[in-house]
Amino acid sequence: IKIEVISGTLFWLPDVVSAPEGFEGAFLPVNMLCAPLLDSLQKSYFKNILPGTYGVPHYGEHQHGCAFGPLSLDQVLWFCRGVENHFDMTPKLAVGAAEATLEEQTCTAVLLGAYLLLMRRWPVKKVSAAIGAQYANLTFTCSWARKHEGILTVQDCLRGLEHALQFGWLDSSALDNDAGTASFCADYHHMAHAYDATWIVPGRVLVLADPETTAGDPSDCTCKRVFSPRGNEGDEGRPSCDSAGSELHPPGIYINNSLSHTSSAPESPSTSLRTTRTCNTVCKDYSRYSSEGTAKSSPSCSKEEIPSFASVLKQKGVQLVVRANFLKEPGMRGCSYESRHFEHYGIQHAEVPILDFYGAVPSAADIAKFQAATQHFLLDPQGRDAVAIHCKGGFGRSISLICWLLAHRYPVTGEALLGWVRMIRPGAVTTLGQEHFIVGLKSRRPLWRDPVKAGCQGGCVVT
Repeated sequence: IKIEVISGTLFWLPDVVSAPEGFEGAFLPVNMLCAPLLDSLQKSYFKNILPGTYGVPHYGEHQHGCAFGPLSLDQVLWFCRGVENHFDMTPKLAVGAAEATLEEQTCTAVLLGAYLLLMRRWPVKKVSAAIGAQYANLTFTCSWARKHEGILTVQDCLRGLEHALQFGWLDSSALDNDAGTASFCADYHHMAHAYDATWIVPGRVLVLADPETTAGDPSDCTCKRVFSPRGNEGDEGRPSCDSAGSELHPPGIYINNSLSHTSSAPESPSTSLRTTRTCNTVCKDYSRYSSEGTAKSSPSCSKEEIPSFASVLKQKGVQLVVRANFLKEPGMRGCSYESRHFEHYGIQHAEVPILDFYGAVPSAADIAKFQAATQHFLLDPQGRDAVAIHCKGGFGRSISLICWLLAHRYPVTGEALLGWVRMIRPGAVTTLGQEHFIVGLKSRRPLWRDPVKAGCQGGCVVT
């Protein structure tokens, strides 16, 4: 198969792993284009994740299940820069395969489409025609899935990138030159590795894991304090799990380091919430670390003290933190933080705890509570205040709320939102129920009034 992506200039050979005989031009497998050319930069930016491969920071490869992509935004940007740099050296480039699998072809279709969209500024319709409908409609497996099922397409990812450029979620200067890309990726990786956090909308909407799950990570690359020390009150800010009462997640059958996906409607929530439940949870694998706190494949980290979560949130302009998980859930080494300590930093805090059962989709009541907490953001779209939203892992419940928020704020489709969050936050959207919820979102509608019209399918919890 030989696809002429740009006439006489850029070719894609999705099932060819070596340069074809007689080809006049450069031939490179896709993974060679997904990282900076300098080895020193590769080591700095790709911690435990090989260029051209799917990975989730803080999680082992064995936890991904059947998920294989899309590749993270930093790899997408470096691919675009890599293609552009090779065109400075040769007028003709062929992108080949590293393994020639369908999974690799699906990821490569996004990369090539991203180059045409971000560097050549082609519209998605033209991009899809260039790579072919056969590849534009390929689908990705849902994050963390134990079997191949999902609804995200290559074209959805491209629409997400198109909207990101349109609304300023992706600064085009990150693609002007290698220095701009390196600067963007340095910030992107620092937030991901030190705080397990990602800006979904730069300066406005931040998603992160519960800070306590990161502070308790044995890795020496992560932040160790939620709050900075303040006199005698200490720096932990943890409530007592023994006295948390209703703030503890209800018991159920928990599947550690994996997920149970609900693709069809379960028994009635009103009945089954009183009986047996399955928890759609993602848990960090702390056992990957030695007693010294270093993973076998982990690079050395800076020994400089990493500022506390609260101080960084304040410095980044965050005015509101929303917690979408309970104080204690499976996979957490202890209780979550004590929210009142955020007052010392001038940061408001809101509780929107969402059950991690039945697809872990927000209920109508959850959406209403979240909408009330973020009213300032909705009414002041030009403001500079940021909101930080987290659940336990920062992948499922928090991302679902964020997608609702962005659909209400911007003229964007649910499909495009799904594509964007899956690229900028690898591991985002943990169940098929959440995928259906997000894809069903309609822009700028009072979605909290009707969760069914907001995309609530079988597996959602509706109260």
